[in-house]
Order: sequence, then C-alpha cells, then structure tokens
Amino acid sequence: MIIKEKEKRLDKIKFSIIVPVYNVRKYVSECIESILEQNYDNYEVLLINDGSTDDSGDICEKYAVKNEKIKVFHKKNGGLSSARNFGLEKATGDYVVFVDSDDYIAPWSLLEFYKVLNEKFDVIETRLTEIRGSEEKNLDKNLEEYFKVGFNKKRAIEWIIKESENIWPAQKKIVSLEYIRKNNLKFWEGKLHEDVDWTSRICYTANTYTAMTKPWYYYRIQREGSITSSVKLKNVTSILDIAEYHYDYYLKNKNDTTEKIIKEIVKRVCGLLAKSCYLTLEERKIVKRQLKKNKKVFNIIPNLKCRVFILTIKILGIEKILYLLRMFKYKKNIYS
Repeated sequence: MIIKEKEKRLDKIKFSIIVPVYNVRKYVSECIESILEQNYDNYEVLLINDGSTDDSGDICEKYAVKNEKIKVFHKKNGGLSSARNFGLEKATGDYVVFVDSDDYIAPWSLLEFYKVLNEKFDVIETRLTEIRGSEEKNLDKNLEEYFKVGFNKKRAIEWIIKESENIWPAQKKIVSLEYIRKNNLKFWEGKLHEDVDWTSRICYTANTYTAMTKPWYYYRIQREGSITSSVKLKNVTSILDIAEYHYDYYLKNKNDTTEKIIKEIVKRVCGLLAKSCYLTLEERKIVKRQLKKNKKVFNIIPNLKCRVFILTIKILGIEKILYLLRMFKYKKNIYS
C-alpha cells in the first residue's frame, strides 16, 4: 500500500521534454534512449523534426510506434528557436525540459527534478556535463553550496552571474510551462545565440527558483558542423541585435539584475567580435555597418578586457583591429 501511494504521488508532476531534431541520425537514437530510460514515469517526449534531410525523422517515427509517450511532429526547417517554440505550443506538462538531439541525459534526471519540487517554482537551475571528444567536465560545482543556504531569486541570480561556468544554455533551466505561457516567453526566431536572449528574459521575469545540484545533462560541444565549432557572420550580427534589445530593456528597467545581464551580453559581443577576424572581407564590412547601428551597447563596459578592446576599436577602427587579429592568428576568445 505504501509503495502504491508513493508511485501515485510521483505521478503528480508531468514533464514535457522538447527535443528539436535536425540531421542528427548519428546521435538521435542515443538521445531518445536516454530519455526512455528514466526512472520517473510521468512525462511526454516531443520530437520536433525541423525539416531534416537525412533519416532522422524516420528514426523518430520508429520510436513513436514503440512508445506512446513519444509524439513526433514534422515541420518545415525553421531553426532551433522555431522548433523549440513549436514544442512549447504542443507541450501539456507542468514543467518543460529542453534536450538537444545530439546530447543525452542521465536516467534519474526527472526523478531528481521532482524531488526538489516540494512547491511550485518558476525555474529549477541545474548543472551540465560538457563533452569534448572523450573528455568530460562537470560544470558549476558550487551550485550545491548556494542551494544549501537558500535559493531565492537574489541568490539564484548571484549564482548565475558570478559563479556559473556557462550562463546561457536553455537546457540548464527546467521551467514551469504555466510561467512560460503567462510571460509569453518564446525563443527569438531567425537569430543565433537564442539562448542568450531566452535566459536573460527568464532572469528578468522569474521570481521563484530551486535547484537540482547533480549534473544530469551531457552536452556535446565542438561537434563537427555544430554552431559552437565555428563563427559565422550570423553569429556576430545576431549577438549584436540581441545586445541592442537587452540594452534598451535595461534602460527602461534599470535594476541590479538587468545591469548584470547586459554586462554579460556585452562580454559575449566582445568575444564574438574578436573571432570575427576570420570572416571574409565583405562579411567584415557588414559587421562594421552593424556596429555603427548598434554602437550604443558599448555604453556598458563590463570589465577591463572589454574596456581595452572597445577603446581600441574606437581609436583604430574595427577594420584595422580585425585585420591585426587575423594577421596574428588570434584564436583564443579571452572575453567570454
């Protein structure tokens, strides 16, 4: 009788796991299998096939036939933000979990999320494990220390800004679907670095936080062909547009949180500008034009390194800076 009551209690909270899928036939089975191995039963898996040109969509359909928890949706390619937004529209759970289709998760993940939800929270902050080839690195080891002494919004933002080793990934946040819909939170479609915008807006609007301190998500980086393995023109133009939006938001809503967030975004801008030295001459001209359009974001100077970089741009001009960086094969991003 006790076991049955416990099982019934565990089924109260439903998780919606949103998995955008695009040309990941090599990885998608491992991703889906890791979700289906969960030792918590009340969840749905929304596989959003975003116009894959390989057989990723067919692989998803085969899993859906075998397991009723899986729902497969096929849509025209629109990018990661579009696929996630589609999933948010279809979700029916209490909390949303984002999993990229080339990553995988621990089998106890959902149960551990459930354990910290002793009341309603807008956000569960979590930890990731980065995978670079055969190497694994558990990030954000200090989250447990912050969680021990109370994890209200102030403490959560302090941890995110001061201590978190990777601020932006949407996968790190398990988010209440009710909160998402109440605040009309969507991913910015047509832009790269959509997680920067999404995470920033959550920091502005979420009021209640808890944390799950065990690293549960295995995050592949530097995969061949992945966004993180190269910098393209759209990386730079997107982050500049995002920075402009959040700078304007900061001017209208000045407080400790918005100031901290815009400073972190400007750090990201400086890092990507440094890497834009590898763009073509024509692409660098586009960057120059957009910098003139978005130059107001540099009214915020987050640290000394960025101050020197921005001052040098103002003195020498962006073309000369990018030329010098290219000449000296400046490969290390020291600003993020």
